Amino acid sequence: NAKPTVDKQIQDEAADKDTNSTDAEGWGETADHAINEQFQFKLTAKIPANDQIKAYNAYKLVFNDSMSKGVTFDSIASVTVGGSPVTAYTETATSAADKAGLSWELTINDVKPLVPSSITWGEQEIVVEVVYNAHLNENAIVSKSDVTDGDKDHVNNNKVYLEYSNNPDSTGTGTSQTGKTPEDYVWAFTYGVDNTKYKNEALPGNELQDAGFRLYDAAGTTEIGLTFDTTKKVYRPIKSGETAAEMKSDANGKFNIIGLDAGTYTLRETTTPSGYNTCADVQIVIAAAHNESATGTAANLALTGSQNMNNNIVNKEGSTLPSTGGIGTTIFYGLGGVLVLGSGVALVTKKRMKKDEE
Repeated sequence: NAKPTVDKQIQDEAADKDTNSTDAEGWGETADHAINEQFQFKLTAKIPANDQIKAYNAYKLVFNDSMSKGVTFDSIASVTVGGSPVTAYTETATSAADKAGLSWELTINDVKPLVPSSITWGEQEIVVEVVYNAHLNENAIVSKSDVTDGDKDHVNNNKVYLEYSNNPDSTGTGTSQTGKTPEDYVWAFTYGVDNTKYKNEALPGNELQDAGFRLYDAAGTTEIGLTFDTTKKVYRPIKSGETAAEMKSDANGKFNIIGLDAGTYTLRETTTPSGYNTCADVQIVIAAAHNESATGTAANLALTGSQNMNNNIVNKEGSTLPSTGGIGTTIFYGLGGVLVLGSGVALVTKKRMKKDEE
């Protein structure tokens, strides 16, 4: 009757973590990340302190973990029993041919000999923890609007359940018969920004092709490397081995972006079509508040406070004066100074002539 429990959590930046989380390291039931940004999941099993647990000569645990198709397994980071690292386990994820959307198992055939001597089996709660690395891939579900309680179709959900020894008398080892905990979910978000380029005015038929853009951080100094996804026809964050590319508006003026983390970005025009003025930078703000629903089977997302996640960007035909500090403005300032000086001389001369006449 003494049953262990299992909990799955996902780590986020502490400043952007699950709104219901109080963890200083950012662990919670929900998180948001960029595509190809590595993060961690944590699986925590707790074996209760109970007299019935003492009856087991051996105690088996099996973590059954499942990731949605938009999440890719990277590696096991650590496995601990009672806070001490252990290696006496087997797992099926590392050797899997396809690690995206993976369902896998981590098995500890007998927890008892792995418990630190400072913890008494059956008399103290024992915590078994598995931490593994993962990342969102290009198949991740992208959120461009709020997600309401109960909506599973616009969230990357991941889950775990635990199998555990539940009959110490079945074979004398306590490893052949197991029970199963309920599934526990976590939720991962990533975001998209839609952009359309127009000439002169944001009207149908005015879409402008081959305008070039790059995405930068909030300060506008560090580029966020993006590449074109030929399957989805959008730009996404690069992964190892890929080179950042300039975004180009297509024949419909589109250059949409998927897979961004929450935060503030600067969208800058870096190639202006001939005959048009370069437009001003666009500041993009993705302000996300997310948490698990009250039922524990879905997640909530609010993007209140976000700015410019859907942009119509207009280039005007013609030319403008060069920017401040350029040689063009220097010439204009010089000519202006000469005109002012000439006007002053003429005024003084006129006054003197008038005085002489008197």
